[in-house]
Amino acid sequence: MSYKTIIIDDDLNGINAIINLFDQFDFPAEVVGTAQTIEEGIPQLNQHQPDLLFLDIEMKNESGFDLLEIWDSKNTKVIFCTGYDQYAIKALKNGAYDYILKPLDYKEFMALFKKLDEESVENEEKSESTEKEEAKAKLTIKSPGGVYLIDFCEINFLKADGRYTQIHYDNEKECTSSQNLGSLEETLECADFQRINKSLIINRDRLKGVEKRGAKSFLFFVGGELEVTDGIRKSTLKLLE
Repeated sequence: MSYKTIIIDDDLNGINAIINLFDQFDFPAEVVGTAQTIEEGIPQLNQHQPDLLFLDIEMKNESGFDLLEIWDSKNTKVIFCTGYDQYAIKALKNGAYDYILKPLDYKEFMALFKKLDEESVENEEKSESTEKEEAKAKLTIKSPGGVYLIDFCEINFLKADGRYTQIHYDNEKECTSSQNLGSLEETLECADFQRINKSLIINRDRLKGVEKRGAKSFLFFVGGELEVTDGIRKSTLKLLE
């Protein structure tokens, strides 16, 4: 990975020193802009939205901290490069990613890019893990009408319909799966699903109530209801005890 980089330093020699280090040690940094004043730097920052900003602190009539007060750096890692060590704590409090003292030492840059690369790998692994978890958190339903990906947490209940299964979810939506109820039960990855009898599995987390109206019994879910036998009503009540 190559990091888009901007360097802001009132000393041209300071800018060139950083660029020379990048070239000499083949650091993965692509310099997309340089500036010797904050006024010159802001348009470049807005245009390129760099990954890294190498920023001097004490410049002619201004400070690198002035830039952080007027420019949103949340998507850019700021690395202060300065000859003054007394600003380190202030830099960290202002969200600096790193603080490198002049004269520049290539070892500091090696440590910096090692840290960046390790974080990049870690973030990629987390992203892949999150995508896998999100994929696992969905039930894939093959239906005569197509394929549905339904979040487990949105399913109200699954009801057997002969060799097929009706899935009711997300405020009275429903679809029919070509799989039978027993086959689908094996794919349910949430502990909140509970089989009531041979033809019905409910999501206890979505169940909002049980009621008997005269001779009829009902289960209430988020955004919907299901008329059931009195036996199912009683079985469901036991679950709630």
